[in-house]
Amino acid sequence: MIRKLCRAVYTRSRAFVTDQSGAAIIEYSVLVALIAAIAIAVVVIVGNQATSGFDDVSQSLTSAGFTGS
Repeated sequence: MIRKLCRAVYTRSRAFVTDQSGAAIIEYSVLVALIAAIAIAVVVIVGNQATSGFDDVSQSLTSAGFTGS
């Protein structure tokens, strides 16, 4: 499976490098932008959930009387 994936990436990247048309460059640019937007959205969502979880733990410890010193 990894070999197929590597071969596919190699084949597509080779085709990208040798392709002279502007349409392919635009398509790959849009694809990269979409992947970046999705990655940023995932990081924001996971970050918010992690912050919420830490806040819950902090509130629980404070209400239990833990002062941290």
